[in-house]
Amino acid sequence: MKQTLFTQCGIFDFSKAKKTYEISCALLMLFLFALPSYAQSGKMDLRGADLNGNNKIDDDELLIISNYWGEQRDISGSTITIDLPNLADGAKPLEMVRIPAGTFIMGSPSSERSRGFYEGPQHEVTISKAFYLGKYEVTQAQWEAVVGNNPSLFSGHPNHPVEQVSWNDCQTFIAGLNELGQGTFRLPTEAEWEYACRAGTTTRYSFGDAMECDDVGRYCEIMDQYMWWLGNSTHQGNVSSTKEVGLKLPNPWGLFDMHGNIYEWCQDWYGEYSSSAQTDPAGPSSGSYRVYRGGGWSIFAQNCRSADRNWITPNFTDTYLGFRVFFSQTN
Repeated sequence: MKQTLFTQCGIFDFSKAKKTYEISCALLMLFLFALPSYAQSGKMDLRGADLNGNNKIDDDELLIISNYWGEQRDISGSTITIDLPNLADGAKPLEMVRIPAGTFIMGSPSSERSRGFYEGPQHEVTISKAFYLGKYEVTQAQWEAVVGNNPSLFSGHPNHPVEQVSWNDCQTFIAGLNELGQGTFRLPTEAEWEYACRAGTTTRYSFGDAMECDDVGRYCEIMDQYMWWLGNSTHQGNVSSTKEVGLKLPNPWGLFDMHGNIYEWCQDWYGEYSSSAQTDPAGPSSGSYRVYRGGGWSIFAQNCRSADRNWITPNFTDTYLGFRVFFSQTN
């Protein structure tokens, strides 16, 4: 990391450095040498920068600090909150998590257990710009604050995901958000959704392959830590319904319920995959069916995998179908 920063000052020539930081040489010297010892002397409170809790500022943590003070703040996992007028007291706010730009392999390999043929061929996808994605699925309270009604069968639970909303219905909610003038909201594309769901992983789920679990509805401990599905929706007295968002562990990028709880609409029309590498794919220009992803509270475990795909007409509604929103800032 220090070598990469030295490159910006011209002290060394590291031609293979992947990233440079716009920091003055004087400030760079402060970060590399003065700041860690000063912080550790107790004269400066940098507990918020001690991300791994080892009571010192390591190189990786120093990099984050230098990003901040160098005003290059493209750090995955940072969160912003969208102010929703009329949001009920006690309701979860609409929080958006920053997802970094990057490249991943979309789809599943032919060897993946419980794979559907429509998950292939695998292909390289580049997401060229960072974006924000809902930390949680859109909740009943958030829907009511924007649209003014609650279509959910499991109503009366403000922090449960809104359900029984069609793809067309989602556009009404999104139009209301766009009227706030804070940026552009829409549904994520299928590629953006899978990229965010995987969060840098290549396993069946973002928490691993879970090969010790069955792929239908038997309870399994590792799955229970991360998702709501058929195997735990009624386990140990749980009510068979959607569950409050954010109760399970998040994926590596801080997104909750990407596996299970409720299926999530995507922006795309459904289409077969191409084996060619793509940048920011948005699906076919027209079609009959819209894509939805992620699995749900009453759904088999295999349908909660990162690569699993589903599609249906855009006017369809059900108790297992909701959404989360994509956001890009105007400024």
